[in-house]
Amino acid sequence: MRTVGSTAGDKSAVVGYAAIAYVERSCSSNAVSETNRVSTTAEPIKLSPSQKKFLLQLARKTLCEVTASRPMPKIDPAEVDSALQVPYGCFVTLKKGGELRGCIGNILPDKPLYEAVIENARNAALYDFRFPPVTPSEVPEIKIEISVLSKPEKASV
Repeated sequence: MRTVGSTAGDKSAVVGYAAIAYVERSCSSNAVSETNRVSTTAEPIKLSPSQKKFLLQLARKTLCEVTASRPMPKIDPAEVDSALQVPYGCFVTLKKGGELRGCIGNILPDKPLYEAVIENARNAALYDFRFPPVTPSEVPEIKIEISVLSKPEKASV
């Protein structure tokens, strides 16, 4: 089995996730197959190029502010596209020279997407325990990737 560590090389700087399902075994020989009972119909969010640009600029602005020990950007919700005000989970990944420099996110959609991007950009820059905090001089070299997660769905068992 390949792991992120085996493909990335350094196993000390990887994050892994697992999905586990607990199922009740039937004693009956007429048991229904469990494999057909998980719903996978969650629709991913579709962002326009301008919405993507807005989120990336917001993440970049956040990096500039928080690495200089200034407060996170305050955004007037009236200036934010309504699609970006919908709660979604997201991850913000920071790379420097093609190497991971920070990655933090939230799986559950507990705040508007634009707010989650601000928070996760700050956390990836300052609080990813695998790395020292990003410095202001590094910010121009940082590439930002935002992964927006589809809404979680309950799996029936």
